[in-house]
Amino acid sequence: MQQDPQAQVPSAADANDPMPQAPASPEPDACCHSGCTYCVDDLYQDELDSYRAALKAWRARHGLA
Repeated sequence: MQQDPQAQVPSAADANDPMPQAPASPEPDACCHSGCTYCVDDLYQDELDSYRAALKAWRARHGLA
């Protein structure tokens, strides 16, 4: 079974629109568990939500939805 040769070559649009990268998770001991207003775990969840939304939009733009 032959593959389409163009399917293996990234287009210029792909180079200008790279796939979003997941945020780095905080270290297990990064949270001090003292109820900080800006807890590292909460900030990570916000970043993860943004990443998921960006990835969903990227997949839709690239026909991978």
